[in-house]
Amino acid sequence: MVLAHDPSFYRESGGENHFATSPELLAEDFSAGVDFLGTLHQLDPEWIGVVGICASGGFAVNADAIDTRIEAVA
Repeated sequence: MVLAHDPSFYRESGGENHFATSPELLAEDFSAGVDFLGTLHQLDPEWIGVVGICASGGFAVNADAIDTRIEAVA
């Protein structure tokens, strides 16, 4: 199962201060995705990983350092 998200304050998210960013906000976005995935009965929470592409690679590592529910990072 894959969850793709639009970071807070970007494009379709509807957030104000468009295109504002910070490592804390983006790590929180990853954790919010983990929150959502944790509600799905067909998903084993021991198998949740994140993939970060380009700058999001650093944000994915940051999220992993904060959120112990994330089991793998790529």
